[in-house]
Amino acid sequence: MLRALAVPLVALLVASCGGGSGSVSPAPPASGSRIFVGDTTNAAIASSSNLNPSPGVLAVERTIAGANTQLDTNLFDFALDATNDRLYVADLRSVLVFNNASTLSGNATPSRTVTTLPGPFGGFSGGIFLDTTRNMLYAATNFIGTTQNVQVFDNASTASGATATRTITFTIRSISDIVVDTTRNILYVYGTDAAGFAEVLSFDNASTLTGAVVPNRTINFPDSGGTGPIGLFVDAASDRLYVPRNDGTIAVFNTASTVTGNVTVNALPSRTINLPQPGYTALLVDVSANRLYAVDPAGISIIANASTVSGTPTTITRVLASNGATFQAIAVKP
Repeated sequence: MLRALAVPLVALLVASCGGGSGSVSPAPPASGSRIFVGDTTNAAIASSSNLNPSPGVLAVERTIAGANTQLDTNLFDFALDATNDRLYVADLRSVLVFNNASTLSGNATPSRTVTTLPGPFGGFSGGIFLDTTRNMLYAATNFIGTTQNVQVFDNASTASGATATRTITFTIRSISDIVVDTTRNILYVYGTDAAGFAEVLSFDNASTLTGAVVPNRTINFPDSGGTGPIGLFVDAASDRLYVPRNDGTIAVFNTASTVTGNVTVNALPSRTINLPQPGYTALLVDVSANRLYAVDPAGISIIANASTVSGTPTTITRVLASNGATFQAIAVKP
């Protein structure tokens, strides 16, 4: 679904230095981008080389935007193949791929389209996840009804115009995000049940699941009616799951691969992180830097010591979207 391009996010600021004769020379290009943010208002991908920016408006160094990009205003999720510098982008009707993501800017054409959703209904609004170890892409869709699905594409690094290799279906009213613990081969699905309460479904043997399945475990949030926030992150090395909540908190579950039950009874979070904004649209942890990024439409809240912080963090770096921009998805290149 192609949308007209609005005003670009932020113009690239070019620094100058004075020479002996009084002339000025442009600064060298910024180093490769390492943080990528989706701007749904402008159907654009903004990026910066600074993984830990200072408070204030995000200094955007590169912007991918324009009719050739095929981006629309439904930039639901990103997945990054950091080793190959390849960014996967899920919009309403397709999953696009941009090679050389760290240096790409302007009205760039996608390198390929993994898949396009046929028909007029539903969309890739449930998140995507890239398993680089198995070269598989998981893409969740939402349709009207109580049965939703996750499409799985083998050979993700080359898939183009592809039909899903497998489709996993299960009962859930809507999906807000998915992640895979690639170490334990567990698919986590965050969404709402038939009554509208949030839940996390866990499916073992993710890489071979197909057809109609039932979760092996379920984490229930009976205190949270209505549509839940978007975002989910699993630290596979530590078996730790981060789940954002409607009230601006993040529930963290250690030994996530074994957790099941009601969060108020027998599945209590190991800790809770309190953040300044409700209504998150993406959640990511840079495990190598132990830094958490929580995205909302107005900006990004960045927190250090993600693996141990509890309660209200002492320091929260608040990075804002520029005037007229609306943030949605995020990807980070460690």
